[in-house]
Amino acid sequence: MAEVSTLMDDTSNMNGLADAVKDIAIQFGKMPVDQAKALYQIISAGASDAATQMEQLTVANKLAVGGVTDVATAADGLTTVLNAYAGSGMSANDVSDILFATMKGGKTTIGELSQSIGNVATIAAQTGVGFDELGAAVGTLTKAGINTSQSMDALRGVLSAVLKQSDQSVKMAKELGVEFNTTALEAKGLRNFLADIANTGATSEQLSKLFGRVEGLNAVMALGSQGGA
Repeated sequence: MAEVSTLMDDTSNMNGLADAVKDIAIQFGKMPVDQAKALYQIISAGASDAATQMEQLTVANKLAVGGVTDVATAADGLTTVLNAYAGSGMSANDVSDILFATMKGGKTTIGELSQSIGNVATIAAQTGVGFDELGAAVGTLTKAGINTSQSMDALRGVLSAVLKQSDQSVKMAKELGVEFNTTALEAKGLRNFLADIANTGATSEQLSKLFGRVEGLNAVMALGSQGGA
């Protein structure tokens, strides 16, 4: 809690905050020091008022229990996504539900998701990909045998290719008759955007000219199959 206090402008209520941390520790059967470490993550990520801090700490505990991980790891993943999608209206509970559904639907863990979600969350938000679709994509890729970190890198490759188009990708998109830009991605959603490309019957060579990196190509082929189902 002394470390937590270094992040705060007003330390007059540290005793009350410490008591709240102890109460949550009892509620969820976790050690108080682990709760304090998670609170440090939450405050350093930008939660400035006590109500938000306690809300996020409570949600992180529930996610940690459901995802069989420590609360600091859960808090890290939770706050990373909340910051990436700031302004979207998503609550901590919304993010937690999607992370849990991603774990349940794929071959991954909350720990693995929390450690690598930062690799793709920001660019996904920038390109208009909702966190629900991002989670579905990660779950699908991990279920196909691609590990969590590689799945994140692959999705980042896909989104980077759309965000920063090359002369080659612009030419290939025109040849295939598809819209290949962030406007189309945001309007259609990731699923339909990739399904439309897959439905052109593009060869691996043509797809490589669109997406460039091998990691991105693997993701497109895995996610575009079966109409993105």
